Amino acid sequence: LLSKEDMLMWGWRLPFLTSVVPGALIVLALRYLEETPDFEEMLRQELERRNTGEFREATDSVERRDDPLTELLRHHKWALF
Repeated sequence: LLSKEDMLMWGWRLPFLTSVVPGALIVLALRYLEETPDFEEMLRQELERRNTGEFREATDSVERRDDPLTELLRHHKWALF
């Protein structure tokens, strides 16, 4: 379809350009979708729990974990090379 020169000059941009329309449609669709009643109830309960202080008590007993990047850099440095 494209010559080697055309591919190197501008053809490599085509996959990115073709993803703009589907990406925009997904963003618009997600903007107007409603959450399920079960999920909204779960969010409401979580918010109430956080406001009453139960959240802090529940997290005190849970082992604290590092985020994935920190764990990678702290414990698995050699896997990067």
